[in-house]
Amino acid sequence: MKHYANILFAVFLAAGLSTSKANTTVDYTFTIHIGAFVNAKLTDFENIRPYGYLYTQKFNNLLQIYMGDYSSEAAASKILTEVKKNGYPDAFITRRKLDDGEPGSVIQLGIEKIGSNIDWSYYIQAGPLQAYQDGKDVKIVTGPFENLEIAQQRLIALRQIGFEEAFVKNVNTVLLHEVTEFETGGIATPTTYETIIAPGEPAEELVIAEIPSKNKSTVPDLMTRKKGLSKKGGILKEEARPKTYEAVIVPKSKPATPVETAPAPVAKTKAKKKIASKTLASPTIRPKVKRTSVLRLQEVLKQEGTYKGSLDGYYGAGTKKGFENFYAKDREIRKYRLLSEIYSEEESETNEVQEIIDEMENDMAIGVSKLKNHKSPLSKAYQAYGIFKLSGKNKETDRLMNQAIKESFSNNKMKNKAPFDYKATYSYSSYKQFIKHLRYIHSASEDDIAVPCWLFENHKQDAIAAFDPANELTSGDYKIQDCGNILNWESLRLLKTIMMEMTPEPDKLSKKELAVAQSKRAGLILFPQAQSVEDYKKIDAWNTKLWEGLDQWATADPLHQRFMKPLKIAYFQSWALLEDHFMNQGLSPKEARGLSLCVLETIVDPYLSRYY
Repeated sequence: MKHYANILFAVFLAAGLSTSKANTTVDYTFTIHIGAFVNAKLTDFENIRPYGYLYTQKFNNLLQIYMGDYSSEAAASKILTEVKKNGYPDAFITRRKLDDGEPGSVIQLGIEKIGSNIDWSYYIQAGPLQAYQDGKDVKIVTGPFENLEIAQQRLIALRQIGFEEAFVKNVNTVLLHEVTEFETGGIATPTTYETIIAPGEPAEELVIAEIPSKNKSTVPDLMTRKKGLSKKGGILKEEARPKTYEAVIVPKSKPATPVETAPAPVAKTKAKKKIASKTLASPTIRPKVKRTSVLRLQEVLKQEGTYKGSLDGYYGAGTKKGFENFYAKDREIRKYRLLSEIYSEEESETNEVQEIIDEMENDMAIGVSKLKNHKSPLSKAYQAYGIFKLSGKNKETDRLMNQAIKESFSNNKMKNKAPFDYKATYSYSSYKQFIKHLRYIHSASEDDIAVPCWLFENHKQDAIAAFDPANELTSGDYKIQDCGNILNWESLRLLKTIMMEMTPEPDKLSKKELAVAQSKRAGLILFPQAQSVEDYKKIDAWNTKLWEGLDQWATADPLHQRFMKPLKIAYFQSWALLEDHFMNQGLSPKEARGLSLCVLETIVDPYLSRYY
């Protein structure tokens, strides 16, 4: 077993901890980084297993071994002393923000003592596993599931096959660690949830509905059942693949309780986040604010028969219920909801450098160490930032930044003259100068690396001065991360999916146009402020023009009509949600109306501008 000592990790982290002792609060969870290994087995760590739960994360073909979590730095430090005594002198403490997680609905399967030999062959019957340390115990769970209802449905099936003491609970997803073959001692772990039949249950055949996709190899299976197989308990196997959405049917077997005509989604774990920026919670729509967005939504719902009230523009109980009924039962909406999940899985992941930069806020020392393996100017610039953050003014920061500047500009054929003397040698003593030069490197870089949201969150004034001197993050020569990840809101994800289906070749959309739209959206989310009267009139006119153009397009061909109903539902619901998001930031309903339309413009324009 080859051990790669992580001395540099410890040096940088020690520097960071010495300047931030006040941060050891309940807002963080602490783990111990044992080391990085080419090949590692759980049995290699028998001498330290009694001190904590060991888990692994893979990076650059190396297994990063961790122990924990611990609720305080003091608790972790006590264990770290024992770990170092037992042959791991380079081990060190890392921390993660609890706020970066979210309550995840999981099913707790059992509790084991730290250091005990866990019977993983028993637990893997439940599906993909996660585990987390709680004091001297290891709690083993399956999930997290998309919502509480799915978790409860899965719980019923698990109890039928022997997990009688299992129960549903919420756990912060930051604390959950995926169980892999390292943790199980070589036992293969499942990666998907399969339908379970309890022993003695009437057998049924699994029917898979094939969903049209631009990349069928990545299409998930939507499962329903019909009578026919062995009565032996176990996992149902795929037998047939109907070729249309019509094959998505209600189970023919008599249900114990009434069920909706919509197929139940397959339970599955949430995909790992590809971006480190926090996803803003979708707000609750205020029932006592009269608005155009709700009025337009009511018009569609009333036309479809799911809303019986008056067209008053208030999102009351009747409107809410009408939307929920239509959203759950309409065939076109159900189709696009499923496709939105597929497109989310098909989206390309960020490159390795982007992932490291995005995650640096969580562990600056590890980020610095990882960036040492990359040689691009932006890799060096963010490595310099991390060292500056951990250690303050120092020669290594100056060396890396000056190197990054020269490499960015010396071979760059700029349309305009460089905004500063890139041949000079600079010394950095403040974030203001550092971030200003970081912005120049982003502008000159040929790498597709977005400016991370945490840079604006941690250095608001300096970042705005550097990247946003004209109060609009849309220069086009750099890209900002999709701050807030509001496209993860269900209605906005649905809206994007419908627009992708309306776009002949969505993969060929202008990357620059998408980047500018994303940067503008980031500015609206990060720094919301009331518009001028002129800007308000412009965005209101845009909204009117959009729907005039779409309505005209829809009447030109009856086939176009199938897009309009789900498009309107997704757009007007999203509009109302965005209004409440901005009202939650302290803006008036009118100010929120304009800003929410501006956000929608950044989402809609790249896809639908040809329609108006």
